[in-house]
Amino acid sequence: MKLPFSGTPCLRLLPNLVLLGLSLIGFDSCERLAEKPVTEVTVQAYPLSSAAKVRIESSCGAITISGWDREECKLEAVKRAGNSVELTAISVEVEVHGDRVAVRATAPPGTDSNPNHGPRVDLERPPARMITVGFGTR
Repeated sequence: MKLPFSGTPCLRLLPNLVLLGLSLIGFDSCERLAEKPVTEVTVQAYPLSSAAKVRIESSCGAITISGWDREECKLEAVKRAGNSVELTAISVEVEVHGDRVAVRATAPPGTDSNPNHGPRVDLERPPARMITVGFGTR
């Protein structure tokens, strides 16, 4: 059976164009599904007395501070993102000056909308006299 207008060049191309469009949409979706979250972990230790001052600033993400019986500070910084480009936008900076440690964790706006993305800072230190924590700094 021959359909009316089946000889028209535009109508002959229509099924091919539809298949091409569907395959491009499917390819894009598969590519996005293939992206896996990426994580970067950094662990550092610094000599630190119990009289030392620690300052932590974070725009988003989790912070854990615990005490231990060593005369040093151990910092574990974990950066999590949806892909490597987002990961490079997250930063955890540490400055050590004598008896002072400053940690600044930042992430781009919108990172805090996904609880599995952004920085996490875990700090173990000698029993503290002074710890300053700042939230919401950008």
